Amino acid sequence: MQISTTSTTIKDDVRKQIYLQILSDQFCVGIISSIIDNPKTAAKASSILAIVGLVNLPIIHYSVKWWNTLHLGSILEDLAEPSVHPDMLWPLIIMAFAFQFLYGVLALVNARDEVLVREQNSRWVRAVVTGEKL
Repeated sequence: MQISTTSTTIKDDVRKQIYLQILSDQFCVGIISSIIDNPKTAAKASSILAIVGLVNLPIIHYSVKWWNTLHLGSILEDLAEPSVHPDMLWPLIIMAFAFQFLYGVLALVNARDEVLVREQNSRWVRAVVTGEKL
């Protein structure tokens, strides 16, 4: 008796391809930034590769729409009639906004620290760190 696993293999294959592509993009960005000696050139090359990696976003988005068996359906597709009980909906919405706020704050803190490290020999950075006026 032979059991067909074609549908399972196809589902898993699409997910594995997407995850493999994302993983290889992340490795390439890390490798490029560590190979290039000049930090500014490495940052430019890594950012260009990261922008090229954005091509994956529409692929992932439309793979969910085309093959709806890969993922669960959207629970917030229509906020007028959500498929989630309100006792679970409001904490979900609050935490989604809280997570986005935290992400924004951490991104700004990271960007500030990166600028201060790159410009650490500048006069304006010494003035900011020591508290003196320019």
